[in-house]
Amino acid sequence: MGGTVLEGFGAFVDTPRAELPANLLLIAMKNIKTSKYVQALALGVPRLSNRWIDSCYEAHQVLSYQPYLLPTGMSEELETIVSSTPPHNRGIFCGLVIGLCGSFAFKEDTKTTLKLAGAKVKAVTPKSGPQDCNYIIFYNLSSHENYCKVNTPVPKLSHEWLTQCLINQRIVSIYAHPSYREFKNYSIPTA
Repeated sequence: MGGTVLEGFGAFVDTPRAELPANLLLIAMKNIKTSKYVQALALGVPRLSNRWIDSCYEAHQVLSYQPYLLPTGMSEELETIVSSTPPHNRGIFCGLVIGLCGSFAFKEDTKTTLKLAGAKVKAVTPKSGPQDCNYIIFYNLSSHENYCKVNTPVPKLSHEWLTQCLINQRIVSIYAHPSYREFKNYSIPTA
């Protein structure tokens, strides 16, 4: 039946959503916070159970993927698994400037995700300051503590806040869950 496997969705950062391929999908065993899954949420790409491929193979044709859609993920503030649909075609962070503070790997991976969700992204250091950012997302506690020597009213948040915004498909309150302001070491989940 054919298909192409992509390493991620970074190639679509500058592609208007209306011009995305209609058959752009993410196939996964379950909803999990991998880099690819979170990027698919950011871009509004349908996420399907891998059982869809098995069913298509058995039927000898491409089937509708609607029955195989995976949920967006576990909402920390709602304490349940949610299946949210992107509210619009521009990305939930459209018009926002989000600063990143942390390691190179953290900034590169998170920058791609934020751009796919419509944000403008800036690297932030204690020397550079918030640079007109709406929010700052930190890699871990030490990057947060180093930065907090700079007095700024800009909300300083964990990577979990970003992930939860994408799972809930809206900008969640920074006070909705304690994990949004707790800083743990960030690691990029694989596959």
